[in-house]
Amino acid sequence: MIDSPTENIGSNHWDSRFAQRVYSSFVGFVTARTGAGITTAPFQVLVADNNLPASVRDHVLVHDFDHDRPLIPGLSNPHAAQE
Repeated sequence: MIDSPTENIGSNHWDSRFAQRVYSSFVGFVTARTGAGITTAPFQVLVADNNLPASVRDHVLVHDFDHDRPLIPGLSNPHAAQE
C-alpha cells in the first residue's frame, strides 16, 4: 500500500508532471508484466491519494471514499455534528 505519493510533491506544472510520471511508472509496471505473459502470483497496489492525476483514472480501478460513501458502510462519521 502506498500512502499519498503526491502529497509532498507540490502543485506547480513541473510537480504535476512529476506526479504523472510516478503513476505512469505504476501503470507501466503492470502493463509490462501482462505483456510479458506473467500471469502467476497476481498482486494489487493500493494507493491512498486525494490528488490522483485525472489522466491516471482511465488506467486504474478507482474507489472514491468520503463521508457519504465510506469504506465501511454504516460506520458513523466521527466528524458529523453531534445530535
